[in-house]
Formats: sequence, structure tokens, C-alpha cells
Amino acid sequence: LAGFARLSTGLSIIFGFPLIANGARESFTSLYNAAYVESIGSHHRNLPRAKLVTVFLVITSCVAISIDDVKVAAGLSGATVGSFLVYICPSLVYVTIVRKRSGPESLEYKKILR
Repeated sequence: LAGFARLSTGLSIIFGFPLIANGARESFTSLYNAAYVESIGSHHRNLPRAKLVTVFLVITSCVAISIDDVKVAAGLSGATVGSFLVYICPSLVYVTIVRKRSGPESLEYKKILR
């Protein structure tokens, strides 16, 4: 039973990392481009994808090495996903439903986005 739990945790980490890393990379790129365009006034700037993923992996590895107990990482991950499900997901679903029903140019949709 303990072996199955270890295998399940390992598979969850292995297959969950690309989902989390892709979202983090896209968010970081969007934030970087927004700050870069605002401060410089230039056009969209592409970050090298391989370097960005390498930096994320190095940071993640350093954090993993420094943490003695996996409970901290699992608790933080669970709290983040739980907060996302409780606070962010319902809002995203509502905005998507309003956009599909009313259209992206409707007054109701624009009112929500303000």
C-alpha cells in the first residue's frame, strides 16, 4: 500500500509539472511583456522559451532540495489549487457564460470586465 502511494505521488508530480509549468511560463511571459511594453513603449518581446523553462526548473529544484518535509510543498499546492477552485473558477465560468450568451461586444459583458 505504501509503494502504491509513493508511485501515485510520483506520477502526480511527473504529469502535473508540465501543466503547472506551462501556465506559470505563459503568465510570466504575459506579465513581462506588459511591464516591458509599459516601461519601454515597445512592441511585444519574445522571451527564449528554453531559458525560461530552465530557470523555472532550477528554482523548483532549489526549493525542493531546501525543503525537508514534503508536507510543506503539498500543503502549499493544495491551498493554491483550493483557492483557485473556490475564488477564481466560479468567476471565470460566469464570465465565459455571459460572453457566450450576450456576445463579447454586449454592455453586460463589458460591465463585468470593468
